[in-house]
Amino acid sequence: PEAKAEFRNSAAATEDVIVAASRSRIILGLDRLTGQPKWSHTASDAIEGSPVVVGNRAFLGTMGGTVLALSLDKGEVVWEYELGGSIVASPAVTEGRLIIADDDGKVYCFAAL
Repeated sequence: PEAKAEFRNSAAATEDVIVAASRSRIILGLDRLTGQPKWSHTASDAIEGSPVVVGNRAFLGTMGGTVLALSLDKGEVVWEYELGGSIVASPAVTEGRLIIADDDGKVYCFAAL
């Protein structure tokens, strides 16, 4: 992409889109077949962990302590939650739950209602 970004983590991929997040706050949705950007979102803080894709959403955490859920089709924020500390690792997903920890030593578990 034209915007300069520092990517150090792994991307998440589906059959249609690749989601990559950067320390430069840029989150990209790339067309899986062409590599062309489909959308871009600028987060409020740097991103250290890799995104995780569940259904039609990408989940990730920022160094500022925000957990984000972005739509895969447009890259729009559909949900967010503020934790107490920085998020430096990737979220985990199991049995309909999103699990993520912050650097304050707290582990959070979110479930769909």
